[in-house]
Amino acid sequence: MRKIIIAGVGVIVLGGLAAAPYVSGMLIEQRLQGMKVVPGMGGGTVWSLDAYERGYLHSTAKSSVRFDFGKGAPLVLHFRQDIDQIPGLDGRYATVRTVWVPDADQKAAVQEIYGDKDPVSFTTILRMNGSSHTDGDFTPVNKDGVTFSGGKFVQDTTADGRFTSGLTIDSFSATQPKTGNSPPETVTVSGIDLKADGRMSEKHIVWDSNIALNVASMKAGDQGNVSGLSVTGQSARTGDDARFEVTVGAQKFDFPEAPAWAKPITDMRVNYGLSRISAPVVEKVVAQIQKAKARGDLDSKQLSDDVRETLMSEMPALLDKGPIFTMNPIRFTVPSGPVDFHLSVELPPGHGADGAKNPMLLISLLKVNGDFSAPESLMMDMMAEQGKAENGRKNLDALVQQGYVTQANGMLSTKFAFTDGKLTVNGQPADQMAGMLGALSGGM
Repeated sequence: MRKIIIAGVGVIVLGGLAAAPYVSGMLIEQRLQGMKVVPGMGGGTVWSLDAYERGYLHSTAKSSVRFDFGKGAPLVLHFRQDIDQIPGLDGRYATVRTVWVPDADQKAAVQEIYGDKDPVSFTTILRMNGSSHTDGDFTPVNKDGVTFSGGKFVQDTTADGRFTSGLTIDSFSATQPKTGNSPPETVTVSGIDLKADGRMSEKHIVWDSNIALNVASMKAGDQGNVSGLSVTGQSARTGDDARFEVTVGAQKFDFPEAPAWAKPITDMRVNYGLSRISAPVVEKVVAQIQKAKARGDLDSKQLSDDVRETLMSEMPALLDKGPIFTMNPIRFTVPSGPVDFHLSVELPPGHGADGAKNPMLLISLLKVNGDFSAPESLMMDMMAEQGKAENGRKNLDALVQQGYVTQANGMLSTKFAFTDGKLTVNGQPADQMAGMLGALSGGM
């Protein structure tokens, strides 16, 4: 039963969160009034208005949302809407109250978990100017070792497709019963906060968006814990140029079974960026994926072939923009000090047609810059752990003597660049540095 409860809570939260833009009343009004841009719409998520009965001051509706994940049977959730068509001083012309209606084969399990309460409900205000405000509630659960605090969902939308959304959950925990000699183990996640904003285009792509997920702490019994976890993402479009960025961070990783040199890892930050990307090409690829999701063959070879064919045919346009990829930075701190890595790979714009025909030309045009630094004691500890301390020390000393690695204040650092088809390390030509990477990896 515990596994059923955990799965049930997960379906309610994830399904309810994903379905909110569909069932909050906006699509009912879209069907009736011809609205075209609705946040959350996508080719793999199909909304349908199953029944609608309009009254003078009160209307009712039944709708369903089908989620196709590409593998296995699709998930279908059914909802009931009660619509009060009473204008308000705040500009509203209707208030929509939405609740999830479990299927017949789900009712017994849902009632076992939630009793007579609605697992999830939404209240949406629809305004005359085409905007809306939705408040959602996820019902708490405390049963069979599963404790869920419940959650709050908020979403505001505008007629032109802009939206802001937020989800907060105080805590979720599940206790694994004692098995054999193993004591009970509790997995706890607390302080979940999700925020998102952006603009849903007519082609169902979210541009100019920001998403931020923060988790105060995650703990799995005595196996370890993570605190201050964060994941952020941004997308932006200027004309035909698109930019994407993802950052993952954490204040502390503390795992008893980790090597001594990694207990704990703190202040982690990993950032990936992709810029100067052709937005029209992105739209074409997304459209293909959405069509495949709607057909239910997201995992098919046909989709892979279609996407590959599109990318190949659009390669000149992609290359002509001069894409830039960055890792800026990969950074974390261990007891012996900070570890830092940066990388930038850039292709100058204006070489799409020639570059698509001549890959060697692209290689000669690439501009790569990067740097790496780490505590010397960390490198030695890692090599000692693998029984290669002596050999690693010799290789490292040789690299320092050759000037490929800088040794200062207990830190090791190096820089590298690739321009005009030539590689330099720490400002020196790398022609004589054959085996540098092999020496480092062999020593470690």
